[in-house]
Amino acid sequence: MGQTQRIELSIGNLRRYALLRKPRNYSKPCALLIMLHGAGGTAAWTLDETELDKFADEKDIVLQTAVAESSRRQEQNAQMSEILKAEVIRNKEISKKLEDTRAEEINQRIAAQTFKSTNERLEVQLREMAKDMERTKSGGSSALTQVNKASKNPPPDNIEGMVKVADASGLIKISIGSDAGLIKGHTLEVFRLSSVATQSKYLGTVRILEVTPNEAVAQPVKPLSDKPIAGDRVASRILGS
Repeated sequence: MGQTQRIELSIGNLRRYALLRKPRNYSKPCALLIMLHGAGGTAAWTLDETELDKFADEKDIVLQTAVAESSRRQEQNAQMSEILKAEVIRNKEISKKLEDTRAEEINQRIAAQTFKSTNERLEVQLREMAKDMERTKSGGSSALTQVNKASKNPPPDNIEGMVKVADASGLIKISIGSDAGLIKGHTLEVFRLSSVATQSKYLGTVRILEVTPNEAVAQPVKPLSDKPIAGDRVASRILGS
């Protein structure tokens, strides 16, 4: 019985494959029979159907059956499968990035809306404080510290700053000075803003004692409703007043 082996034929950059059937008496010169299978067929299927391998063995014929197209299709299918797998992975990564981006956008919108709502609530509270101050000036009852109108000397322009340092003696250093229009003797209102509405409060009035271009030192006109801390606000007037 002859032997069948798979061989490779190279022509330039092209590779072709075939099944080569050698007869038992291959040691002597033999005839060569080349067989091409039909489209869609395979070499192995053709040999099974035609039994030409048995015929070649009987007649001492070398039989070559081409399998190039089938092998090439298999290689192409394997390559395409790898490409598709890589594309699936890439699409999943893109989808994950899009989902993360959408989630981040939603979080930013929520944070922005929360910040806006907090500011609006604080503005309303400050307006109520200003109205309360007006009632105090008119002699009405108020939870705010009484402020003597004659002691007020706010800057002509509406300016705002922050408390930088507050010492034990009651003096405070603020973040605005003569460059903002402050001079000795001016008065400013001190208040505290908090994201928790109940913690926002009006503290009282301070008078400017010393001024530099970018800072100033102030002293309470009357005892403040609470000890000022770094981060408290100062302004020439409260919103709405």
